[in-house]
Amino acid sequence: MNNYCPHCGAAVTEDQKICIECGKKLVPDAKKEGFFGYLFTTIVAVILPIIGMIIYIPLRKGRPRTARYLLIMSIIFLILWILIILFFIWFGLSILIGIFTPQTDMILFLI
Repeated sequence: MNNYCPHCGAAVTEDQKICIECGKKLVPDAKKEGFFGYLFTTIVAVILPIIGMIIYIPLRKGRPRTARYLLIMSIIFLILWILIILFFIWFGLSILIGIFTPQTDMILFLI
């Protein structure tokens, strides 16, 4: 910690938490972001990525690291869900038009 207040420049000691001159906090209160915050955000991002992006908005001010993690995970899993849905659409359409039959599907998955 500095020997001077970052707000008013007054001399302070190492153990002071509030500046005597201006009354402002010298050490900001950092909210602890624990394991369960990350666990919750991971579960939300995997299961409901759109909801995760919505939860990001109010969470970004109080817990910025958890919010950033939630946003990144939500975007990754949204892209993954879109790719999975597109794969099943493509696979279903290819069965309907006769490109694949159930027998050839098993051969493709075994290869």
